[in-house]
Amino acid sequence: MRLTRLLVAGGLGLAVLTAVTGAAQASSTAAPKWKCSNGDVCLYDKPNGAALFWQESECGVHGLGTGFLGRASSVRNRTGTTVTLFTVFHANGGPNSLAEEIVSVEDGEKVNLEDDEDNATALVYIPCD
Repeated sequence: MRLTRLLVAGGLGLAVLTAVTGAAQASSTAAPKWKCSNGDVCLYDKPNGAALFWQESECGVHGLGTGFLGRASSVRNRTGTTVTLFTVFHANGGPNSLAEEIVSVEDGEKVNLEDDEDNATALVYIPCD
C-alpha cells in the first residue's frame, strides 16, 4: 500500500463533511450489484458492489460525513479519472487531522477493499481536470 499524507485543518474538515452530507445517497440492499451511474464514484457497504450507500461525480475532496464514515467495503469508479480513498486520524490529539491514502482506483475498476482497507474510508478525492 502506497502511503500519502494530507493535512486537513479542523475547520476545513468540518466544512467538507457538512457540505457533502447532502450529496450522499442511501440505497436498498436489494439493488443490483455494482450499480453506479456513468461519471460517478460509488461506495458500497458490502463486498462485490452490494448495498450502494454513497456516490459522487464532482471533483474535489469529499468527506463521507456522519453515518457514512468507515462503511466502505467495495468501490466502483466511473469518473473518467483515478480516484483515491483516504482514512483520517487525529495527530497527537490535536484539532487537525491527517489523511492517509487507503487505495487509488483507476477509472472503470471495481474493487473489493482488502482487510486493512475495509471499513476505513473517510475521504474520497476526485481530481479536477
